Amino acid sequence: MTDVDVDQFTQAYRHMAARLGKAADGTACMDAFADVRHYPLAVVVTALEHLGKTCRFMPRPVQVIDACGDAARTHATHGGDVPADINHALGVFACPVCEDTGFERRLACPGVGVCHMGHCGHEGQPNTAHAFTRRCACCGWNPVLARERDVMRRPADGDRT
Repeated sequence: MTDVDVDQFTQAYRHMAARLGKAADGTACMDAFADVRHYPLAVVVTALEHLGKTCRFMPRPVQVIDACGDAARTHATHGGDVPADINHALGVFACPVCEDTGFERRLACPGVGVCHMGHCGHEGQPNTAHAFTRRCACCGWNPVLARERDVMRRPADGDRT
């Protein structure tokens, strides 16, 4: 971005803040602009829209930078078409078993006789075929899930009392 893009960036940043119930003053906007100015405007706007939709609290500068990096990779991969869900668009996951959701997918009990599939809720009972989920083993080490947990646990700087 260049100095010409400041107004459009400020508008996108304030829109994101408004979606999160916050007000962004000029200093906060200029600080955020300085952090991400080496990314193209389209990538930054996409990242701010994504953060406005997915964050509970006002994102920290490092979260904005990470989102811009993700959006830039997607932007380059898809020739300018930047989808909202960056990991699914790229097909890149820290854990291919659960696709960074924390739950194993596509598990099914065959439903023949008594269920012996652990964690399906019908273990030891006669039943019909059914799908079920269980926590993935990656929950302890997956960096994507750890980052999401950290975001959910920590309030934004302005929310501390």
